[in-house]
Amino acid sequence: MKQKLKAIASPLKFLVAFALIYWLVDRGLLNFDLIQKALQPEYLFVGVLLLGFNIFIVTVRWWVLLRGRGLNLSLREAVPLQFIGMFFNFALPGSVSGDLVKGYILVKENPNKKMAAASTVLMDRVIGLYAMIFLALAGAAFHLDIVFSNKPLLAFVVIVVSIFSGITVFLAMALSKTVRGFKGTDLLLKKLPFGGFVEKVYDTIHSYRSSLKAVAQAFVLSVLAHMSIVVLFYVVGFALNEETVGLGAYFFSVPLGLAVTAIPIAPAGIGVGQEAMLRLFAIFTGSQLKVGPTGATVFQVLLLGWSMLGALFYVKRKRQVAPVLTESELTP
Repeated sequence: MKQKLKAIASPLKFLVAFALIYWLVDRGLLNFDLIQKALQPEYLFVGVLLLGFNIFIVTVRWWVLLRGRGLNLSLREAVPLQFIGMFFNFALPGSVSGDLVKGYILVKENPNKKMAAASTVLMDRVIGLYAMIFLALAGAAFHLDIVFSNKPLLAFVVIVVSIFSGITVFLAMALSKTVRGFKGTDLLLKKLPFGGFVEKVYDTIHSYRSSLKAVAQAFVLSVLAHMSIVVLFYVVGFALNEETVGLGAYFFSVPLGLAVTAIPIAPAGIGVGQEAMLRLFAIFTGSQLKVGPTGATVFQVLLLGWSMLGALFYVKRKRQVAPVLTESELTP
């Protein structure tokens, strides 16, 4: 039964992606002429550099977290794993995520530190998400006049603030030795919805209690990495002559849009990213701007191009990666 569900889920995710893209094109909200315009040589060159910078910073972030857990992988060794993960985000969206493959290889290469190795991948995701929300709120904070004059935007910002506050409290508690040692903590975690998963995330974060410097460094690197994507969208907006869109709209919409694409609805967020960016820019500006879906498509095209390097690294390490494709207990 589980195998049948996975067999259905994989093509279904592609169907969702294509359906969303078709809907956007049919409504004229995603224009391929604009995408071509944004991919002209001068903009393409800048975009490739910005995304390359982003990938490098994200890799350094993970490397910092690796060293924080006592895994002495060199940055040179971490780079191929990062690209392999990116490749599998596109290649196997329905069965094996890029993070899972990356984590699997790392665990296999560090059999004496399996939990530490696995924790770095999850912590990398948690900090990345936290930094996305932080950056979005920072963008809103610099444009409070727009926020308070726009009731839908204000309501949305209140929700985002609540989520950010909740994550902040959760992180503070998870990193606290006193809280983790309290007997009632285990009981509380088990009573929460998805308690088992929450407890695993909690313990993963708590494992970095003795590496707070690595956590802080990873957060700063995350903010820097997300800012590079914000700039990428701004370049797309410049290419589309969207001069009226302020920086606040980019800093608010892009990080939150990236967070939405992390939800495994479609391969690499294709379709979902376009829809999310369209709606988030509309919430902030009050109008449906084409820079959102166009920027999302340009970002995904460039990301696909960079991820092809992961295919080359995968071929070199095929024997190490192949087992994860057959071990059903590792697949969602």
